[in-house]
Amino acid sequence: FAKFVPPLIVNGKVYVATWSNQLAVYGLLNSTPVSLGASANIDGIFKDGTTVSSTGLDGYGNAYSGNALGTALTWSGISFELGAPDTLNAVANRTIALPAGSYSSLRLLATAVNGPKTSMSFRLTYTDGSNATTSLSLSDWCFPQNHSGETQVKTMTVRDTRYGATVHDCSSVNLYGYSIALNAAKTVESLTLPANNDVVALAV
Repeated sequence: FAKFVPPLIVNGKVYVATWSNQLAVYGLLNSTPVSLGASANIDGIFKDGTTVSSTGLDGYGNAYSGNALGTALTWSGISFELGAPDTLNAVANRTIALPAGSYSSLRLLATAVNGPKTSMSFRLTYTDGSNATTSLSLSDWCFPQNHSGETQVKTMTVRDTRYGATVHDCSSVNLYGYSIALNAAKTVESLTLPANNDVVALAV
């Protein structure tokens, strides 16, 4: 039987173990950030106090507070850089190009808006033309549901409106983390998000 050995986090770096000859051999967990680049189509983070013409994260002019969310988040020892406020800094209903390589998992910071979204299909495409689909359920940013495989990475008390106001209209405002297993024997090409504008990714 394979034995589970918990990862070690040293100085913010994650070391994962493999079991070999009854010894746990630790190696540094390497991660590669994904640029949302041309795929970004939503302004999901506003700069506090600014008036914008954007429809925001939810399509109704509401977005994450740039001050409350910050510029980067760390989850499971991996640092996620967030896009600048008042720009196209998030993605919904599009395909995101992935850095070519062989990886064991893909992690993303995302949320549902306008209610929770269950059994959403995330499709991974590999360079050999094959693909694999993972089903995830996502909580609404204002209403955590604690879905299986979902982590509350950041919990805040405010969000911003396009009129420059910072409001307390949710009991909490959340950004969630999700993990998708990859076939490490293949080279990834892209991630296709669900065909639903209410499922939004902010970092991969």
